[in-house]
Amino acid sequence: MESRIFKFLKRCKREQRRALLDPEHYLGNPINAFTLIRRLFADFAPVEKVLNNTSAYRRERFISYPSVADMKGAVEGLTTLETVYSLNVTLLANGQLVSSCNKYHKKYIERVSPMTANDCYEMGQAALQNNDYERLLSWMKAVYDKYRICDSCPFTLMNIVDWIIKTNYMLENYKETINWLKRRISLDPNDPGNTNATAFMSHLAAGNKNKNPIKAVKKNDEDWRLCTGSSSNASLKCRYVHGPHPFLRLAPVKEEQLYHDPMIKLYRDVITDEEIRHIQRLAKPKLWVAKTGTRSGGWQKNRDRITEIMFLASNQSAIVTRFSRRVSLFTGHDYVYGTLQPANYGLCGLFASHVDAFVKAEVGLNRLATVLVYMSDVELGGATVFTKLNLTVFPEKGAALYWDNLHVSGERDFRTEHAACPVLRGSKWVVTKWIEGQGQELVKPCPLKCIAVRDPNVYDPSSAEYRGCSVANIT
Repeated sequence: MESRIFKFLKRCKREQRRALLDPEHYLGNPINAFTLIRRLFADFAPVEKVLNNTSAYRRERFISYPSVADMKGAVEGLTTLETVYSLNVTLLANGQLVSSCNKYHKKYIERVSPMTANDCYEMGQAALQNNDYERLLSWMKAVYDKYRICDSCPFTLMNIVDWIIKTNYMLENYKETINWLKRRISLDPNDPGNTNATAFMSHLAAGNKNKNPIKAVKKNDEDWRLCTGSSSNASLKCRYVHGPHPFLRLAPVKEEQLYHDPMIKLYRDVITDEEIRHIQRLAKPKLWVAKTGTRSGGWQKNRDRITEIMFLASNQSAIVTRFSRRVSLFTGHDYVYGTLQPANYGLCGLFASHVDAFVKAEVGLNRLATVLVYMSDVELGGATVFTKLNLTVFPEKGAALYWDNLHVSGERDFRTEHAACPVLRGSKWVVTKWIEGQGQELVKPCPLKCIAVRDPNVYDPSSAEYRGCSVANIT
């Protein structure tokens, strides 16, 4: 046990030295974050049990150690990243994060300390709970490869081999099943389980197959299919915006049109580093875990939204007011009403597909448009995807993504359904402004004209000419 404690301390000190060089960068790696939480939650428990028997050990009262919920969240988070971005399990187990899910689509490779056999086993059990037998097989093979250097595993090598045999059989990999049965027998010829292994091998050799094979699970949810940057969109037009406000003649804004109908634009260099630091400084002490609404009218934490948020008034400070006015200038909207919402998406931070406009709200109080300002770059992941438009936009520090949420009739435009992809590496800071209809009557008058169709039975709401027209508006 003494040797086990010293090995644990040696590993902790090694990781501590790496983490102290840049704590935020260290924890921005999903492998580091997962192994740290598991090390303090599971690996430290038996060590502390021994230390409690000595008079020299005393746990600091003000240090908060990971809880069961933290451990569960870490497993679910890494599982989500692994599935959404199709990460290679073997590389993950060996401490390698490899992906090209960034705005440049360049391969990103980062090497950190490899995961232990216990770490891999934990991930394998998570795959089993999700009925993802292919991932289970990959993780159990990783455990098998690491078992020889595991001195505190709560399972035997034969347990792992049996898992691999069973999983191969469930996936109808009969040749591999026979090979692992042979390996099991050779590992320990005297093991009592070899009798059943030999009989099972003969059963398979006779051509018998699994009558209840496992169906492959859906690897990528529809919300996340665009997160890898696989969309085929290209910018339609780029230009400098010189108006309508005279200020834009002196300081034009770079505008890139990403989609025509509905109109989605990206404005570059709309916020300064000073303004970003100021907003983050105001936000950090007051961030809280975002919740989603329930049918009963309440609020609850939800795995579909993993982020921390807070709200700022548009006139919170002179710097916030200056930034708010600038947004008003390049969007052409009146910016008197509403608030700003800074948000931090940490590791695996995400927001499942949704539309920003409310279900039941008067047009004047509804979210007419959205301005999403990126306050940081993200090494991997974190893209904003429009699921119905096949459009992927990766975070770009200083840029603002703009789109309309409503048809000109005031009805919700479901084509703007979007999602925030999980952050794979790093941290994502954004500040969102929802522009309300109230106060926009003069600066953005309604262009709706529905005079061509007089018979409501002929009305086609999907047609480009009449999109946004409601039957009540047809004259």
